[in-house]
Amino acid sequence: MTDDSTKTGEVVPKSSVGDLALDEHSGAHPLGITADEATLIYSNKEGVELTEDDPYRTILDQILSADTPDAVLTPIEAHKIGEYVGTALLLFGFQLQKSEYEEGTPMYAAMQCRDVEKDEPVVITSGHRKVMAQLVKLRQFDKWPYKVMPIARGQGKYGDPLFELTKWPEGYVPRESQLAEPPF
Repeated sequence: MTDDSTKTGEVVPKSSVGDLALDEHSGAHPLGITADEATLIYSNKEGVELTEDDPYRTILDQILSADTPDAVLTPIEAHKIGEYVGTALLLFGFQLQKSEYEEGTPMYAAMQCRDVEKDEPVVITSGHRKVMAQLVKLRQFDKWPYKVMPIARGQGKYGDPLFELTKWPEGYVPRESQLAEPPF
């Protein structure tokens, strides 16, 4: 159990972290690490820097941009979209990631959200094409955060549910404190 001042499981979208590369003129890193530390943290065994869309880089960015020790030491778990069907969420952003599964789409979306009923940040994943198309289109409108609710509609050819995002139900109003600040 944490008190209200403790941040837990935060995800920082790339847009709020900004460019995490070293400043060419001063050699300083925006997150306060040295050039050697940046090379060690952001490079693989062969010395090749992780790309911006690498899921591991996103995790590293989140840790290095944390503003409290609790945020550094709190694990971030991703949940499947099916766990949040019928749950009101605030959607703050997403990244498309390469999937490691052999079946299905070659990509999946990792969405940075706040569960407004539990008042906690959450990362929700989905490889459903309709959800990914909705996210890409919402990014074009650039009106973050979005008030969304995952729903299951129909079944796929293997009997699994088909998911999509909808807007909150008419008249739904969360507690005021839940809309105050993005969790990321």
